[in-house]
Amino acid sequence: MLTVVIANPNSKRNLRHLEKKLIKDFPQLSPLQIIATRNYDEVEGKTRSALQDGVKNIIVCGGDGTVAKAASGFFFEGTNCFPHASLGIIPGGTGNDYFRGISRGRSWEEILEGGIVKSVDIGEIETESKRLYFFNSLSLGVSAIVVERRATLHRWVPRSLSYFVSTVSCLPWFNTQSLKVNIDGAESTQSFWAWFISKGSYSGGGMRLGLKDNLDSGFFFSLKIRPIPKRKLLVRLPLLYSEGIKNSAVVEAHRFRSVSFFSEKPALLEVDGESHIFESAIVTIKPKTIRIFT
Repeated sequence: MLTVVIANPNSKRNLRHLEKKLIKDFPQLSPLQIIATRNYDEVEGKTRSALQDGVKNIIVCGGDGTVAKAASGFFFEGTNCFPHASLGIIPGGTGNDYFRGISRGRSWEEILEGGIVKSVDIGEIETESKRLYFFNSLSLGVSAIVVERRATLHRWVPRSLSYFVSTVSCLPWFNTQSLKVNIDGAESTQSFWAWFISKGSYSGGGMRLGLKDNLDSGFFFSLKIRPIPKRKLLVRLPLLYSEGIKNSAVVEAHRFRSVSFFSEKPALLEVDGESHIFESAIVTIKPKTIRIFT
């Protein structure tokens, strides 16, 4: 049974070395084909083409954005058209937050060797112009701006500090955001500094914004940072990297299955490391919809 490896060309892995390792150490995955893509859109297209050709095991090499694009290749108009196929992950991106959460300290080699496959939840987002899928998280407010800012940082900035440094640089000119929302049928207007909606355990390269063992719970976990003075926000930023953030008085934590956002002007939404413009967005959970190696 053919296994196809879809690789982000910006992956931090030597693909020739990876191919030799997979052939040598994982004979159960043979025959093996590695496809190096040129951009995120190709990841989705190549994944879908392989699945249409009958491939049952797709392994994606890259970060959270690449994994999300590969997952999109399973879906058409909201339905997983390949429910018997499985997705494996070889971390090769900057943050690798979703893999960090599912691995529980194990290496990707240990996960593939174990061969355990589990049906997990995936998030779906519908905006005016597109339909997106995400495994790990989405964010709004200053967090979405920070993701764009991180891409312009000098390489000497440590990856573990990139979110903090980017946030500090954005705060002088960014103010709180207000949106009309509908959470599981309840309408309101919400104001916030940042809003994180998670399926995975980590976001932003190690921030502990999600829950453990939330992969197949059937709900999102939400953390919203309330409007507070910027000085107080800066003091509390280090809490994002600890479980303490969930108990902080400056955040609201919720669980829900769907949320809709409505903005009076174009706003920014970050989805697994990619930025998107929206005026309305509907976010829903698709429970236990896609199989992954865990």
